[in-house]
Amino acid sequence: MITFSDTMPLSLLPLGDGNYHYNYNITTEEVTEKPFEEGAESTTRTQYVFDTVFINGTPTVAKIVNAVVREHYSEDEIQLMNAQHQAALLGLDEEPQGYSTYLALVVQARAEATTAMSNFVLEEK
Repeated sequence: MITFSDTMPLSLLPLGDGNYHYNYNITTEEVTEKPFEEGAESTTRTQYVFDTVFINGTPTVAKIVNAVVREHYSEDEIQLMNAQHQAALLGLDEEPQGYSTYLALVVQARAEATTAMSNFVLEEK
């Protein structure tokens, strides 16, 4: 889910009920707001744009990676891609189309989740 904020978001945002939002792919953009009143000047502000996924319970690297991957792929797509990849390793099938993109997402999500978790542990102390 794409989210917008006027303040820099935390990577792991506690929701207050034991669950969290994981915010990633954080970028900034300049937004020009046109005034309602005629003759008034437009103003520009910085806005943060990022992806958000829900983490059920205390976050872990595995939960974060799982949530990010499932934001991009359905459960059926993941199972089929992994099954085809296993068959390709055994020489029974071709490597599934898009597997390298899927794998790159998993690797990137894991690296970013590891960083977020190390920062999260430091913030809790």
